[in-house]
Amino acid sequence: MSKFTEQLRKIGIVNMYDFMTDGMVCVRYEKPVHGRRGMAVAHGWCVYRRGFKTDPDAIWFRHGNKYFVNYGSHDKEEKRLEAFKWAEEKYGITEWTKTPFGDYMDAEFVKSRIAELKAKIKESIA
Repeated sequence: MSKFTEQLRKIGIVNMYDFMTDGMVCVRYEKPVHGRRGMAVAHGWCVYRRGFKTDPDAIWFRHGNKYFVNYGSHDKEEKRLEAFKWAEEKYGITEWTKTPFGDYMDAEFVKSRIAELKAKIKESIA
């Protein structure tokens, strides 16, 4: 955990869900999960939009999110770029950057959100 994410925790921003606002889109990498009955959910890039489904026809365990599954490290980067391209076409995002939590979002939003949260942190210290 970085010093900045520790400061965010103090003002109630503990994860990506808290960092983003309703309707914002992020692309995140999800590692494989082994659920009940031995079912495994494959790893890949997920396009998530807070408060909305990015893929209404997705299978139930995808929770309405669009996935770009990779089948090993050899195509991980390719699938990330594929997820970016899909989200760019659907939501009009032109530039991506990492958030303090490691997910990717619209660069303009991340820059303004970080500035807003830094001001809030400063306010809480004073």
